[in-house]
Amino acid sequence: MSERRQHWQAVTISIGLHLLPLLLFVHWVSTPPLPPPPEQDARISLRLLAPATPPQPVEELQAERPSQAQQSRAAEARKAPPPPRATAAPEGNLAASEKNGDGHQPLPVAPPAAATDARSAPASITAAPPAPDAPPADFQAGAASDQWEARLMARLERYRYYPAVARSRRQQGTAWVRASISRDGHLLALRLEQPSGQPMLDESALQTFRRAQPLPRIPEELPAPQELVVPVEYYLR
Repeated sequence: MSERRQHWQAVTISIGLHLLPLLLFVHWVSTPPLPPPPEQDARISLRLLAPATPPQPVEELQAERPSQAQQSRAAEARKAPPPPRATAAPEGNLAASEKNGDGHQPLPVAPPAAATDARSAPASITAAPPAPDAPPADFQAGAASDQWEARLMARLERYRYYPAVARSRRQQGTAWVRASISRDGHLLALRLEQPSGQPMLDESALQTFRRAQPLPRIPEELPAPQELVVPVEYYLR
């Protein structure tokens, strides 16, 4: 009796071992696979802005404006009547004035030699051809500024990153960074001009500048150091 029970137990275990893979396969086929999580497209935009021009000092503005005394003198000069024109003397008076007190006519005065030479000099002097115009300094500085800014933006683009935790939490915003850059491309000062409202994004924007050092060298056509304001945008689609 015990042998028969052991036999059936062995048969049951054997059947179960054979059916288990089949049941697992049927369950795997009947359950549809979960779709992959949607890929998030992170967009970081860098735009370069020059700092605002500082206001002109009041002393310089006052120095440029004419004083009240100068304005009053100019007004009086405009109101003053023109000097009287010299009128021609009568012919008889002219003849009398040309004689000395003893009745003799004075000797004619010779014209100045310089004036005579100037009138008799030939007017055939040919003007020298004008020298070719050199490119304006403003144009050269503008071209150098555009090229340097393009290299700077490309350098920052290489080192920008979107924090993984901020991405998973779908944090977005724009961090405005003010940077002062030396001639050789090192940061002299770095701070947040306007935070994004997300501390992780603000720190990522600052780290982008720190990691990108040394930045492109400032060309000689531009003054140094250069101070710039860069908005770093973090957005998810």
